Amino acid sequence: MRSEFPLTVKSWAIYNDEIYVKTFDKSVFEDDGTGIPRKIRKYWNIESISLGEKIPVSIFYDNKAYDMVIVCNRTNRTKLKWGKDFKRILEEKFYDLKRKYLENQDIDLVPEIRFVKIDSATYNVEFVESVKSDVCYNNDDSGNGRVEGRRAFYFSERYERDSKNRDNAIMYHGYRCSACNFLFEDKYGERGKQYIEIHHIKPLYMNEKEIPVNPKHDLVPVCSNCHRMIHRKKEDVLSITRLKEIILKNEGKSNDLNY
Repeated sequence: MRSEFPLTVKSWAIYNDEIYVKTFDKSVFEDDGTGIPRKIRKYWNIESISLGEKIPVSIFYDNKAYDMVIVCNRTNRTKLKWGKDFKRILEEKFYDLKRKYLENQDIDLVPEIRFVKIDSATYNVEFVESVKSDVCYNNDDSGNGRVEGRRAFYFSERYERDSKNRDNAIMYHGYRCSACNFLFEDKYGERGKQYIEIHHIKPLYMNEKEIPVNPKHDLVPVCSNCHRMIHRKKEDVLSITRLKEIILKNEGKSNDLNY
């Protein structure tokens, strides 16, 4: 059965039950908020919203909480209304974009707002830039190639990380993956020397404010593959211990086939 995702409705793209992306348009600046089409109300848990009802929503941007509200107006349209503080962020951060909209200028990079659901009334937010272009790679000469490159996304970091903490974590733990024991230098030689990713044992998005990080106890080195597997399911972020168990279990299965 084909998945309903991604679901595109007007200026919204719903990628799964947790990630919703709103493409900027002039109304973002003019209307103090953005409309929520009827077809995607269920993802915001507002299918039963009644006329005149106001549902509070909290979002976290740059480690700060902002209160918003979803309203249903007299024409039965729902809208996520920005608070004054968040509206100020939009206008300051995208000052040039607002000017281009007002002057009807061409826009090459169209920002988007990416909502990541924490619970039914709480979301993390980040800004994304999408290339507004229909340029794509052509099929190959055989005619069998698939079209790619319709849009390109550039994701910004949601949470600031201290490079000194990374350096100290490596000093304590080294460059070998804490989960699978992989060492980039062993595999790639000089090109892989002194390369590793650093994993926060407690994801930063779970903190509502800046907190001290102990590089020895809060950070661990992991290879790229293990890092992806740890965070593959947002509702089930793996611990290093659980990931090791999965690796050992499946290595055992692989060894059973080597006969």
